[in-house]
Formats: sequence, C-alpha cells, structure tokens
Amino acid sequence: MSNKKILASVISLMILQIIILSLRINTIMLVILFAIGSYLIIYLVWSFKVNSSVISRGSNNDSSTIKDDSTITSKMFTLLESIGFDIQQLLFLSKDNTGAFNQLAESSYNVAKDMEQNVASTQEVNANVNQLVSNFDKLNNRIMEIEAFLQKSLRMLDENRNTIESINIFKESLKEEFTVASLNNKSLEEYSNVIYQTVDYIKKMSSQINLLAINAAIESARAGEAGKTFAVVAGEIRKLAMESGNATGEIEAIINNISEKIQHSSSSMDKCSEKVLDLDQVLSESYKAINQIKNTINDVNTEVLNLRTMAEDQVSSLKEIDEAMGYVAGIVENTSGITFNSIQLIDKQKDKNNEILDFCTKLSEMTEDMQLIASSLKGENEIVFGVNPFTVPQIIKDTYVPVLETICKSIGYEARTIIVKDYDALADGVGNGVIDIGWFSPFAYVNANKKYGVEALLSPMVNGKVSYKGYIIARKDSGIKSLKDLKNKHFGYVDVNSASGYLYANYLLKEEGLDPNRLFAKASYLGNHDNVIKAVLSKEVEAGATYDEAFESALSRGVNTDDLIILARTPDIPKDALAAKKELDKAITEELKKAFLGVKDYPGINTPIEGFIAVTDETYDMIRAV
Repeated sequence: MSNKKILASVISLMILQIIILSLRINTIMLVILFAIGSYLIIYLVWSFKVNSSVISRGSNNDSSTIKDDSTITSKMFTLLESIGFDIQQLLFLSKDNTGAFNQLAESSYNVAKDMEQNVASTQEVNANVNQLVSNFDKLNNRIMEIEAFLQKSLRMLDENRNTIESINIFKESLKEEFTVASLNNKSLEEYSNVIYQTVDYIKKMSSQINLLAINAAIESARAGEAGKTFAVVAGEIRKLAMESGNATGEIEAIINNISEKIQHSSSSMDKCSEKVLDLDQVLSESYKAINQIKNTINDVNTEVLNLRTMAEDQVSSLKEIDEAMGYVAGIVENTSGITFNSIQLIDKQKDKNNEILDFCTKLSEMTEDMQLIASSLKGENEIVFGVNPFTVPQIIKDTYVPVLETICKSIGYEARTIIVKDYDALADGVGNGVIDIGWFSPFAYVNANKKYGVEALLSPMVNGKVSYKGYIIARKDSGIKSLKDLKNKHFGYVDVNSASGYLYANYLLKEEGLDPNRLFAKASYLGNHDNVIKAVLSKEVEAGATYDEAFESALSRGVNTDDLIILARTPDIPKDALAAKKELDKAITEELKKAFLGVKDYPGINTPIEGFIAVTDETYDMIRAV
C-alpha cells in the first residue's frame, strides 16, 4: 500500500471516529469502536513509517512523490495536534460538566430530602391547622361565655349603682335627722341651763327661808309661851326649806346628768355627722368607681366582641387554609413523586456522565498515544513540544502554542505541540525521546531531571515576572480563617508534580506545624489550577492550592474572586522550565535557546508571555530543598 493510501486511510479512520463520537450509541460500544479505529490508525502509521524507510532506501521513487508524502504527513501531524487539543478541551469540559452535574445532583438529593421533609411537614402543618381550627372554635365559645359574664357584670353594676343611689338618699335623710337631733340637743342644753338657773334661784330662796326659819325660832324662843305657835310654824317652814333644798339638789344632779348626756349626745351626733360626711365621700368615690368599672367593662365587652369577630374570621380563614393545605399536600406529594423520578433520572445521567468522562479519558490517552507515534514521523525541521494542561487546554492552544510556533518559525523550524494528560506523561514523553522539549512546572522538572536527565533551558516571563507565588485559598463564607482551620476539611490539589499546586502547599502547612497527610478529611487532585479555583468557589472543595497568575487570570475572565480569601502565600517560586531531552542535538538546543531569548514581540498573539530568560538546573535547587 502506498504512503498516500495509508495516510488517506488514517485520515478517513479519524473522521470515522469523529462521526462515531457523534452517534447516540452505548458508551461501551463507543469505546470499543473507537479503540479499534485507534489501533488501526496506529498500525497504519507504523506501516507508513516502514514504507517511508523503504522509500528512503529505494532508487526508483520519484522525488515529487516523497514531497507529497511529506506534505500529507505534515497535515496529518497538524490534524493530530488539533485533535489532541480538542480532545483535551473535551476532557476538560467533560470534567467540568461532570463536576457541575455532580453538584446539581447533590443539590437534587438535598431537594429530595427536603421534599420528604416537606411532605412530613405538610402533614404536620395540616394536623396543626386542624388543631388550630378546633382551638379557635373552643376560643370562640369561651369568648361567648366571657361576653355573657360581662353582660351579667354590667347588670350587677347597674344594680349596685342603684343600691348606692338608695344609700345616698337614705344618707341624706339621715343627715337631715342628725341635723334636727343636733338642733334639739342644743335646745335641750339651753333649757337645761334655764332650769339650772331656776333651781339655783330656788336653792338660794330655800337658804334664805332656812335662815328666816332659824331667826323665827330664835325669836319665838324669846317670846316664850306666846311664841310657841310661831316656833312650830317656823320649824315647819325650816323643814320645808330643807326639803326644798334637798329637792333642788336632786333636781340639780338630774339636770347635770341630763346636761352631760346632752353633751355626749351632741358629741356623738357630731361624730355621726362626720361619718355621714365620710360616707358621702365613700359613696361618691364608689359611684365613680362603679362608673369607671362599667366603662371599662363596656370597653372590654367591645374588645371581646371584636375578638369574637376576629376569632370567627380566623376560624373561617383557618378552614380555608385547611382546604388549601390539603391541596398543597397533594401538590407536595405529587412533587415528591416527580422529584423521586428526577433523582432516578439524575442517577442514570450521573452514571452516563461518569461513563462519558471515562471514555473521554481513554480517548485522551489514545489520542496522546497517536500523537506520540506520529511524532516519530517528524521531519528534520520539526521540533516537538510537549505541554501538560496546566490551565484550560483551549487557552494553551490560543495563547501559548502560537508563541512556540512564532519563535521556531523565526529560525526555520516548525513547532509541533503535543498535549498530554499530566506531568508524568510529559516526563515519560521527553524521557523516551518522542518529545523534544517539555514545558514543565518547577517540581515536575525536578522529577523529570532526576528520572530522565532532562535539561532546563528557558523559563517564561509572564506579566513582567520570572517567578510566582503559590496560594492556599478558601471561600470567605467558609469560616476558614487560617491554615489550622483546614483540619478535617476537603482540600483540592492540582497534581502531585505541581509546585504551587502541591509541593509548596504542603510546605506552607508543614511550616505551621501541620501534617498534610493527616490534616484533611479528604484530598482531591483536580488536574489544573482553574479547576481548583472553580471547585473552591462552587464549594466542591472547602479550600485549595493554586498560584497568583491563575488567580489573576480567573479574575480577568470575570470569575468572582472577591468571594475568596488567601490563607497563605509562598515565597517566590521560579517559573516553569522549558527542558530538552538529553538526546537533542546541542547545536539545535543552542539555536532554539538563542531564538527564544531573542524574540520579544509576538504580533497578533494575545498571550501573557513577555519573553523568556535563560535558566539552568541550579535555578530549581530551591525546589529540591523544599
């Protein structure tokens, strides 16, 4: 088979695989068909290599045919490059989609739990509403009883007020009687004084009569026999005077007693009058109090009437609520059923997403293998670069690859770029000789140098800096304020070969006396820095390791980094290393190094790279020290 036919078959199989990807068939069958196609492509590429070797040794081949085959090979390599980046982008999006869908699934599970709780809560609310209706019915009955009691109290108050009015009338009558009695006592007292004066006069008269009787007795004694009759009369007169004196004495005593009684009676009457006046004040205050109580009871009665109206309205409203809750309960139960069915669909879709992710991973590995095989067919003027998806593959393709192509083109070389799944694959590709120059993170370079002896040549200058700082980040609302707060949290790393995304993050933790191997409840490896930032923002992880440029890049793309807090920063870390395989011709190495250092401008390319600086293996000794 000619090389043209072989390459045409390769391209046809690749197109067929793309068509297979678009078909809605079983995932396992999809993987099998794609694997068969991939192995056929590998076989055909191997056949192409064998044919090319034969052609190079043959003498009957036309030079134009060789040139055509070389052109086809170049186009195939370009196509594989594009497919490689597209599949890595597909893998990136698939991971992103799977992560987002898993969060959606988690939210749906929470909704399902909430719906179960809602069903129970709705039933409980319904029962409570029924209880409220019953309670308000009882309350309404009690209000009616209170209303009847208030009416009875009003009647009693009216009766008491009438009684007080009767007492008041009696009091006024009694007051008048006391006034008359007091006046009579005064008259009696005056009459007693008159009688006392008369008695005193009689006493005086009796005393004089007694003296006259004594004088008459003396004179009758002097007269002798002639005065005996007069003496008898004088004795009787004296006796009468003495009896009159005694009688007036008794009358005086009686009058004194009567006067004393009259005075006591007057005093009592005065006190009674005072009591009547006090009673008058008490009755007045009682009357006012009764009126106030009546007004208060009337106000209470009005409020009770309002309360009864409100209670009746409330009962009516509660009955409507009860009916509505019955309707809501039905809807909630239906929604719960729909949610349950949705959860089943979500579980199925989650499994499908995981299958798709597994397939994309396998597809990525197959594409990587094809690129590595295709790189063995590179021309003499082609340099194969290898990169790991340290950020979004499409960003690497749009902003980094054109820089490599521009610099290589300036010295007559054509840059070929293979994107591999991780730093280990990148190290293996350079170590096995299929990748000429690898774009390594500092830590990945140290490991690749130790394992394969790769040589550091250059380091990019990004935004005027030849170093960067690693960050440990968390959400501001996570409650995490320091590294010690990371205990029993879910932490996101980039890759075990990432300097800022793993090595230096652990260094910062150890500096705080924390053991990374025991600190976290769970640690996840998310593949690149963008994934770490997204995972922290979406709460897929509670904290993560990244670096300043990824943080700034996310901000420039509109990611809301204001929601993040930087818990710790590393010292300056040397930037990525462009390292060559040890078998690469030193002349080519020096020529490439000179070109990278010489080109400072990349017209038409939107890239953060502002040039390159020369580095050596010693530049990364600080990584080894950590």
